[in-house]
Amino acid sequence: MSSADHKKKQSLEKAAFWYIFFAAGMLIFLITVFELIVNGYSLLQNYKRESNEDVGYAIRLIGAEYLEDIFRETEEVYYSTPEEIRSERFSNEYKERLIPLVDEDFMDARFVMTSCREENNLNNVSLVFVDEEHNRTVYVIDGDTDENAYLPGQWLSVEMAETETIAEMRKIHDSNWRMFITYGKVSGWTATNYVDVLDTNGNWIGYGVVDIDINDFFSKMYQFLRVFIPLILLVVTYGAFRVSSILRKRLITPINQLAAAAQEYTEQDKVNSSQATSVFSNLHLNTNDEIQDLWGTMVNMESDLHMTMDRIRAVTAEQEKLKGEQERLNNELAIATSIQEGILPRTFPAFPNHNEFDIYASMKPAQEVGGDFYDYFLLDDDRLALVIADVSGKGISAALFMVIAKTLIQKETILEPDDLSAVLTSVNKQLIEGNEAEMFVTVWLAVVTLSTGHVEYVNAGHEYPAIRRKGGSFELFKDIHGIPVAAMDNAKFKQGQFELHPGDTLYIYTDGVTDAINPKGNNFGIEGTINALNRNPDGSPKEINDAVCDAIDEFRGEEPRFDDTTMVVMKYFGPSAKPSETEESDAETDPKETV
Repeated sequence: MSSADHKKKQSLEKAAFWYIFFAAGMLIFLITVFELIVNGYSLLQNYKRESNEDVGYAIRLIGAEYLEDIFRETEEVYYSTPEEIRSERFSNEYKERLIPLVDEDFMDARFVMTSCREENNLNNVSLVFVDEEHNRTVYVIDGDTDENAYLPGQWLSVEMAETETIAEMRKIHDSNWRMFITYGKVSGWTATNYVDVLDTNGNWIGYGVVDIDINDFFSKMYQFLRVFIPLILLVVTYGAFRVSSILRKRLITPINQLAAAAQEYTEQDKVNSSQATSVFSNLHLNTNDEIQDLWGTMVNMESDLHMTMDRIRAVTAEQEKLKGEQERLNNELAIATSIQEGILPRTFPAFPNHNEFDIYASMKPAQEVGGDFYDYFLLDDDRLALVIADVSGKGISAALFMVIAKTLIQKETILEPDDLSAVLTSVNKQLIEGNEAEMFVTVWLAVVTLSTGHVEYVNAGHEYPAIRRKGGSFELFKDIHGIPVAAMDNAKFKQGQFELHPGDTLYIYTDGVTDAINPKGNNFGIEGTINALNRNPDGSPKEINDAVCDAIDEFRGEEPRFDDTTMVVMKYFGPSAKPSETEESDAETDPKETV
């Protein structure tokens, strides 16, 4: 080979190297931009999702009913105050109008918000409504530190908050990643997210505003660039040298030989590996370079494929075995479902020797096993205990938590039937111990005195009951609310009372009733529930229960049940009254009616 030929070969090799290098450089740039976008988008999505969950959890703990009341009261004070007074948001005259809003319930709600901020390492979390006329966000509950927190009714203008316009707040809310990002000398980078606050009817009344520390976000972006770019440069440089070297060694012929051998191999019958012949080992590519290594690899691959086919046959046989195991697991799950149903009272009439009342209940789980439960039992000959509850989550874990909660509530109620707040306080303490899954349960617990119709109750974050007075229609009864059991250590529960008169009907239920969804994405809601109850308000408890179940099924259509649906209906007849002839007839014809 002449010197000129050698120089020409070297120049082509260098040209190949630089072409590859510059092409790879462009690829680096595109990959870097893509990774920045994907990683940034993913991280912002995570911040957004986590903040939505944090605020949503706090809102559920506070309760839609109280939120509706405090938003309404704050708006009344704010809009009834002349602008010349409220424009001075820190003036004593304006504060005097706001301070009456800060009662015990408000402080409980603010405690939930501050706990949400502290436990989730947020810069701040607050609930606000908007005054579009003056371009302001008006605080209702501020979860900031005591020295920085705003009173309900104090406000921030858009300019003061250094945020986007109120119109842009909705765009941020509707996006699954977008947030308003600001930088402060002290706090650094902060992202603000907006979460809907809804009233008891599902109507929008304001925003939950979350300020998230995202300094870690920018730190991760910097770490990504610092590691990713040098690594890619190293890989590309190595690849460019490698490819140029391979081109110099004239790879086409041996590669064609390998390709032909591969084609022959694919045409062989692989049904039985004993019939396959070796094709790569017959090539004898002793080139003493990478091609020879590749050939050796193909020979080894061929041998490995033979063994792989044998393993595939073994795996297929194992899969058949696993199918049988899956059937066994399905049978065990069916048994678990049967056991769960068995621990709920399911025989009707429940207490045939008591004509003071009639009761009926049902529970339809969203999965094979559920987290809802109900219970009723006689404490003595004149007192009946009623329980309905909803465990957070679904599936096996919720079912196990449900069994423990039901057992504890029944035991503690029997021990302390005169102090239901003490009952739930004790149950709360026992459930929190070892509750690493951080599950909680909403509970409505009551004791009914059958001779008088007097009812003592405790509502721990559960749905409002509905009551129908004799001759009237079902209406929602807004009782005293507390936080769910096992949601917070050292929680306190307030006991309330009301009266049932002969002919009255009590209806208690879980949120699977009101949260049922139709194919359009609409909820059944409180209004749908009340309307269903009033389809046959004079009916027996079973007829009323069935009317609500039918209404829910009609509303859902083909939409699957996504939450457990549980309800209890009790009709009170009084100490000497008896059920109607219709109800007696139902009991006689179907003495063992079960859910």
